[in-house]
Amino acid sequence: MADLLSSWGLEVHIAYDARQALESVGQAGDAFDIVITDQTMPDLSGLDLAGQLMILQPSLPVILYTGFTEDVDEASWRSNGISAFFRKPVDTERLRQTLTELLCCRA
Repeated sequence: MADLLSSWGLEVHIAYDARQALESVGQAGDAFDIVITDQTMPDLSGLDLAGQLMILQPSLPVILYTGFTEDVDEASWRSNGISAFFRKPVDTERLRQTLTELLCCRA
């Protein structure tokens, strides 16, 4: 994912677990324009991370992607402030379009 996003000219910061992501976003202020997270991670799920990010920065768009969707429905991801949901493997054209839409609204 990082290679794909970088190839599109986006600056990518990788966090290897949800706590690290929360710390990075919390310390960076408004430096992040969007967060893309997997549902399955150490410490917190992607849904839980999104909920915590909503507290830190309510306007920060979050995209959730996962290969395991049995416990993720539209109501749960929307209630956690997630802007878009993708299943693996990611549809790259849809991802690019979604990123364009979300990032243009933050400018």
